[in-house]
Amino acid sequence: MGSLWMVGLAILFALPIGTGAAVYLQRVRPPKGWFTNIIQTNINNLAGVPSIVYGMLGLAVFIRTLEAFTGGEHVRCDRLERTHRAFR
Repeated sequence: MGSLWMVGLAILFALPIGTGAAVYLQRVRPPKGWFTNIIQTNINNLAGVPSIVYGMLGLAVFIRTLEAFTGGEHVRCDRLERTHRAFR
């Protein structure tokens, strides 16, 4: 059930932003502008990197950022305690 919530949340954010960027680039944008160049550069960079790289980067960033909220400190201390017991 949690996976469905995550997919729904991702769609809730990604669909309007992606559709808005596509409409802007195809219909609204000025021919040459700094904002258009930034969006076009980001799209080209995203297209050139495999999705696994973004997944690993996102995993690393979110684990380090949200570690205190997800119990990462507890797991680390628990492992340290087990390792200490094993080598006594």
